[in-house]
Amino acid sequence: MAEISDADWGALVAAQRPWLQALIDRQVPERAAAEDILQETLAAGISKEAERGSIADLRAWLGGVARNKSRQHFRSQVRRERAHQRAGDEPWGAAVTPLEVLVDAERENLVRAAVGALGEADSEILRMKYGEGMNYRQIGESLGIDHNAVTNRLRAARQTLRSALRRHTEDFEPQNRPTR
Repeated sequence: MAEISDADWGALVAAQRPWLQALIDRQVPERAAAEDILQETLAAGISKEAERGSIADLRAWLGGVARNKSRQHFRSQVRRERAHQRAGDEPWGAAVTPLEVLVDAERENLVRAAVGALGEADSEILRMKYGEGMNYRQIGESLGIDHNAVTNRLRAARQTLRSALRRHTEDFEPQNRPTR
C-alpha cells in the first residue's frame, strides 16, 4: 500500500468531521463539551495515533476514540460533582456569571454600609438574629428583655436598616423615570 502524505491524511481525517459531529452530539448534549471532544478526536487522528489504513479503518478508529472521549467526559463530570457534594459546594451546573458576582458584591457592600450606619443596639440585635441565628427567646435571655421587647426591637431595627439601605441606594436610582 502506498504511503499517504501528512497533508492527504489530514484531509481524510478532516473529511470525517460531519459524521463524527453527529455521533458526538448524540452522546454529549452540552455544546461546548461536544465541540471539545470533536476537536480532541480529530487531533488524535491527525497526529498519526491511528494506523494509516483504509478509510473504513479510520472511521472505526475515530468513532471509537470519540465514544471513549465522551465516556471519559461523563466520568470526569460525575467525579467533579461528587467531589463538590462531599465538600458541600454547589454543583457545576450552578455556575455563577460575572454579572451575578458583581451584583452580589455590590449588594454586600451596600448592606455593610447600611448596617454600619445603624446604632449599636440595632446592629447588635440584628447580628444576634441573622448573624448568629439566635431565636427570640435566646436574644431575650442574652439581652435581659422579654419576647415582646425582642419583637419590637427587631421590627424597629429592620425598619431602620431599610431606611439606611434606601439612603445608600438613592445614588443608583434613575434620575428621570418615565411616568406611566
